[in-house]
Amino acid sequence: MSFHDVGEVEEALRTPRLSVRALHEIWEQRLPVPEPAPRKPAKLGGDGRLIAWIQEDLRLASHFCRQCVGMEDFHLV
Repeated sequence: MSFHDVGEVEEALRTPRLSVRALHEIWEQRLPVPEPAPRKPAKLGGDGRLIAWIQEDLRLASHFCRQCVGMEDFHLV
């Protein structure tokens, strides 16, 4: 299964139960949003980058986590 855009990720996550493989493929599709050039020193505790498909619709993160918990694939959560 391959995901070319956020719509395909959303459609897959709305299915009742995805395979663990599909969940891993969705996760592998993540593309960090490039950070703008820093103007002040970075804060400690995280790099602040967002994943493009999560940034577009935060509900997808919730669907993704619920699917991972349902499949007991906790390291993806």
